[in-house]
Amino acid sequence: MTTVLQIVPQMKPGGVEFYTLRMVDAVVKAGGRALVAGEHGELVPEIKALGGEFIAFPAASKNWLVWPGIAKRLSKLIADENVDLVHVGSRGPGWLSVLARRHKHFPLVMNYHGAYSQSIPIKSLYNRVMTMGDVCLASSRFTKRIVQERHGLGDDKLKRIWLGIDPAQFAPDDITQERRDALRAAWGVAPDQRIILSAGRLVSLKGHDVVIRAAEAVLKAHDDAVVIIAGDDLGRTDYRAKLEAMAAASFDPARVKLVGHCADMATAFLISHASVIGSVRPETFSYVAVESQAMECPVISADAGAVSDTLETDNEDVRTGWLYPPADHDAMAERIIAALDMSFDDRAAMGARCRTRTLELFTLERMQRETLEQYDRLLGTKLAATFANR
Repeated sequence: MTTVLQIVPQMKPGGVEFYTLRMVDAVVKAGGRALVAGEHGELVPEIKALGGEFIAFPAASKNWLVWPGIAKRLSKLIADENVDLVHVGSRGPGWLSVLARRHKHFPLVMNYHGAYSQSIPIKSLYNRVMTMGDVCLASSRFTKRIVQERHGLGDDKLKRIWLGIDPAQFAPDDITQERRDALRAAWGVAPDQRIILSAGRLVSLKGHDVVIRAAEAVLKAHDDAVVIIAGDDLGRTDYRAKLEAMAAASFDPARVKLVGHCADMATAFLISHASVIGSVRPETFSYVAVESQAMECPVISADAGAVSDTLETDNEDVRTGWLYPPADHDAMAERIIAALDMSFDDRAAMGARCRTRTLELFTLERMQRETLEQYDRLLGTKLAATFANR
């Protein structure tokens, strides 16, 4: 049985950790043994529920002085558990893995998950560890490009594998009218109002302030439109208060709503006329863009990072969304108004293209299979075939 070890700092909710769970699922379905080493967090029970095993390990330390000792422990763990391959998605565990290979060699897969800052030379060195394995996985064309530009990695080691979602969790036909009506009622949105949705945690890089500034022109142009900002403030109460003050001072405060956390994002995207992504800094992937399109909801996004990779914007025949210059609220408003000006049939056709594109490129199963193929390439195994034929 092939044993794959993933190392994370701590199993708490986050992009790297959710990716880890998806690969636990893939390895188990491929007939392998899936181990996760890291510090405890609320996601540990999900590892076990998927058939994986959790090993408590001090992988969150950022003190490089203690890394050699931790790396030696990691090498012993790998030997004791007969680990065949190690997969890492963050830089601290990446350094531990590279140091551990001085004691015992093992195949090493790295995910370049973030558009990491390189403001000072030491940062560049710290980030470079994600290219020191046998293969580096990039989640988008944008991510692959920045790895090539920063670190000079060639195609022999650098592989682009789109991240993906489970289409069964984002299936328009499964959303009942009751769910749609209940969410509209919870948000205080009338049946005849069209929703412009900005979804994502309330952090400044998501550009919610840009969305609120754009709202004035949008609401003046379309009196049936309402702007919904859905996301948890994660304890950032000052930022939320700033946004609430901006909304209260806007052209029509009753039609600019901060609704907090939404537990039913599939329905949220389905009942929305367009999904707005206001990011003011590049991101290496956007689940919001993909989830929106899976629910037949066109996307209006800042042209920042990998979001443009997930949209078709070249011409009207294939369009699934619109791009605008980051932080330009006037340009954002123009794109939103263009979406609202569409005929019913054109909007429906675009929604259908959105879902088709998602099912072709951005499924969880495709991501898992293509990642297992990289494991097979290093190990000479047939995990991907077993996974596909399960």
